[in-house]
Order: sequence, then structure tokens, then C-alpha cells
Amino acid sequence: MAEKSQLEMGQRVKFLRSHDRTVELTGRIVKIHDDSDAVDIETEPDGRIAEVSTRETAHAADVTVLGEASAVESATEETPSEETGAESRPRRRR
Repeated sequence: MAEKSQLEMGQRVKFLRSHDRTVELTGRIVKIHDDSDAVDIETEPDGRIAEVSTRETAHAADVTVLGEASAVESATEETPSEETGAESRPRRRR
């Protein structure tokens, strides 16, 4: 969980919904309130809990900053292949 001073606009975060603390959502910070510890987050639709993008307000203590998805996705997409010239071992049959 983060402190308000650690949060920045545009950060990708996961958070607990203030009116239903059993629900954890993911989104990006769109506003940090100056007069309270509230943060407005635009949720990412996931097809299960959030069907469409919504705007939720969460307490800063209920927010966890996530690493950028693009860095994780690019690391998993880069696999050795013949196109890149990387050598690969033949697979063994069982």
C-alpha cells in the first residue's frame, strides 16, 4: 500500500474499492486530491468485474503502484527464434 506522497498522475495501480473492500481493481491515476487522501483512478475493463472503464475514488492507503505492463509484456514477447538468429535446442520426445 502506498502513501499519498508516492503517488503520481498516470501511474498504473491496483486498489481496493472503497465501498466494497473485497474487490480489487486495476487502473491509472487521473487525479490526486489536494484536500484529502483520496485518489481518482480510471479503471481498466477486465471483462469480469469491470465491463467498461469507470472512474473510482480510493483512499491512498488502499492503492498499490504496479510496474509498467509494457516492460513486462516486452520481456515475455522476446523469445529466441530462428528469425533473430538465436540458437535453440531440439525438443526431446517422451
